[in-house]
Amino acid sequence: MARSGRGRGTDRGRRSGPDRTRGRAGRTRRRDETADADDYGRPVAPGRRRRWIVPAVLTVVTALVLVAYFTPALSVRSVEVQGATTVPKQQLTERAQVPMGRPMLQVDSDAIVQRLRANPSIASADVSLSWPSTVSIEVTERTPKLYSMDQGMARLIDGEGVGFTKVRQPPPDLPELRVRGKERDAAVAASLRILEALPPDVRAEVTAVIANGPNNVSLDLVGNRRVEWGSTADSARKAQILPPLLTRDGTLYDVTTPALPTVA
Repeated sequence: MARSGRGRGTDRGRRSGPDRTRGRAGRTRRRDETADADDYGRPVAPGRRRRWIVPAVLTVVTALVLVAYFTPALSVRSVEVQGATTVPKQQLTERAQVPMGRPMLQVDSDAIVQRLRANPSIASADVSLSWPSTVSIEVTERTPKLYSMDQGMARLIDGEGVGFTKVRQPPPDLPELRVRGKERDAAVAASLRILEALPPDVRAEVTAVIANGPNNVSLDLVGNRRVEWGSTADSARKAQILPPLLTRDGTLYDVTTPALPTVA
């Protein structure tokens, strides 16, 4: 009987190693399970705990948005204008009509852009909010490529053919555009494409572009010289052969047929 008792004690001792480890793991799991418990000690699944976190976060975010939308602490206090070189910044600020003192989130950026673009000299505008209290405006002004005389005033024309402002004296380096005929819009577009196709050094010598139509364009150069260009067809080839042609003596240079240019 004593031997049998020692045997049972030996078996119990042999199981104590792995069984003890499993016992500790079990107790650890039970402690982990009881960590997520309600006030009564009942286990609570992690998913149930997250259910109230999402609504709470949404409530906080909504409250912050409402505060930002209505609070005077985040209201407009200043306006910054960038990109203006010829149009006075004060003029653009007045035209923008930014509502000073209004909460930033209530500022209608699209309406400000529309008011700015009503200025003919402005090609595009962008409005952004610079927190906490500044409305930033960035404009792109139209760049004149030509001018045309209109009742004693020079109307500046940009690269899209838009006449956007009148000045008493045109810029000295700007060619004059003279359009004749009924197809004015097409003639203006052709003149701009031809002017753009010219090499920079030749373009700098152009004093006037005469367009009797989109297919009948000529260029006046310094030194009382004229280039008969014709249409916009083969403009790249015409622009290529014109510089060496201008080195020859003459006053009339015809490149309407680039395969057979002439000088007279």
